[in-house]
This record gives sequence, C-alpha cells and structure tokens, in this order.
Amino acid sequence: MNKNEQRIYDALRKDGYEVFRGGWPDFLTIKDGVVRLIELKTPFDKISARQAKMHEALKRGLGLDVEIMRIETVDKINWDIALVKKLRKCLHKTIVQKGLLIERGAYGA
Repeated sequence: MNKNEQRIYDALRKDGYEVFRGGWPDFLTIKDGVVRLIELKTPFDKISARQAKMHEALKRGLGLDVEIMRIETVDKINWDIALVKKLRKCLHKTIVQKGLLIERGAYGA
C-alpha cells in the first residue's frame, strides 16, 4: 500500500468503516442480470483467512454468496503437467547456470 492509500485507509478506519483490500473472489460474472462471485480452488487448496473475511463481508454487506469451484481431475492433470514443465525449465536453467552436465533424458527435458 503506498502512502496515499495508507492515509485513506487510516482515515476510513478512523471514521468507523471496515476496509478490505485482499481476498477478492477470482471471478465476478454477470449474466441476465444475475451476479455470481466465484473462487477457484484446486482439490487441495483452502480458503485463506483473508478470503473468508472478504466472503463474509460480501455476504453481509451486499447479500452476495461466493461460490467455491474446485478444479476437477482433468484440470488438475493439466495443472500438474504445466507445473512439471515449469520445473523442468527451472531445473534446466539451474544446470546451465552451474555448468553441470546431465544427460538430456535424465530429467525429461
């Protein structure tokens, strides 16, 4: 938070407002006048304390529920593949930077 934001934040709090800066849902959707708030989580992710506080405030202040959507198995597999590819690139970069020689097939790159 920069100095100006901090000043405004402090003034609002001093004036009795609850002020929220983090924990917003991943998606706000509107279709046919219906608003949906969606929080996307992998099968093992949990809602953080900051998110729980924001979700409660959205319900209390605006009457909006936040839907928690879990990534299904197929999406998790794609997520895992993307993570493996990222790790391979990182490993390859480290190997090159450190001047190590590892056979190409040894780590699957």
